[in-house]
Amino acid sequence: MKSAANREIISSQLVRIAAELREMELVANASAIDPTILADFRSAVDHARSTAWAVQQRLVARDEQLDVYPILVRERVRRVIELCKALMQDLSSPQTKAEIGAKGLLYNAAKRLCDHLEQV
Repeated sequence: MKSAANREIISSQLVRIAAELREMELVANASAIDPTILADFRSAVDHARSTAWAVQQRLVARDEQLDVYPILVRERVRRVIELCKALMQDLSSPQTKAEIGAKGLLYNAAKRLCDHLEQV
């Protein structure tokens, strides 16, 4: 009984949050937002989206014992690959030639990732 009640609570919360996000989208399109707050929000939404996707995969598989962590890791790897492709195009464009500092930070992060991948 507790599990059914929890599912109902979670389901109603998801419906409410989805409606709030749609409403926020309309407001956000019409007003100025602090970029830092927006970046934090986007990060939280992206994490929630990935987690929801992994949980959905478990539900579709109808396997309560299925560990969602490996699913999340696979999804993150897929997203990183997509972002790398997009970044290669973006960084080649004339508009980003002046972003030398950002390119240096990206290079250092990518190098750390490559070094770690060689070790695992």
